[in-house]
Amino acid sequence: MQYKSTSLLVLLLIISLLMVGCATRRMAKQASGYERAGMFREAAELYYQAAMRKPNKVDYRMGLNRAGQLYLEDLAREVSQAYSRGDNRKAVYDYLEMQSFANKAKRAGINLRIEHSTQRTFENASELYLDERYELGQRLIGEQRFDEAREIFSEIHGISPNFRDTRSYLNTATLEPLYQNGARYYSQRNYMQAYREWERIAAKDPGYKDVRQRMQQALSERYKEG
Repeated sequence: MQYKSTSLLVLLLIISLLMVGCATRRMAKQASGYERAGMFREAAELYYQAAMRKPNKVDYRMGLNRAGQLYLEDLAREVSQAYSRGDNRKAVYDYLEMQSFANKAKRAGINLRIEHSTQRTFENASELYLDERYELGQRLIGEQRFDEAREIFSEIHGISPNFRDTRSYLNTATLEPLYQNGARYYSQRNYMQAYREWERIAAKDPGYKDVRQRMQQALSERYKEG
């Protein structure tokens, strides 16, 4: 019985490997068709999947290198054209897509090139785009539209974490609503709810404003009530 069970497991494993191999070959064949049609993004993605499944298959890696580089070149043209017509957002996000795919290809052992000229275009476009978003975020903070401001500064942080004092504004957009909620509860004599709101702030940033002091005040007032 044990021999039969072992044989069955081996047979199932062989069948599974054959099925995976067939699926990967179909994937590579489809990638080749996309490549001939000039659909380099689709081709590169399928070559990537095939190369990850069969890392020792040279044809798949070569296909990824070939189609992936052509895909990046298409994106590089998009970056340049978008920047030329003043569409800095598109230039930024197309470049980020280039970076993302290049990093993905690297996981399959393929190093794709991004030209320095494209990188410089991205840097120029991102400076302009992030300036615009930063000013909008500041205005939203001033209008106390914190949810919208948080989205803006989260986007900036995702593109360039060290852009000006984005971290500080992101912190304000995230924590100030909690701080104000606490103040409102405190004024309503709902001291423990105020304490909980300020405690959430302290867990993220103990130095935010006077939150520690406000927590103690809330507790003191609650104890006075008995």
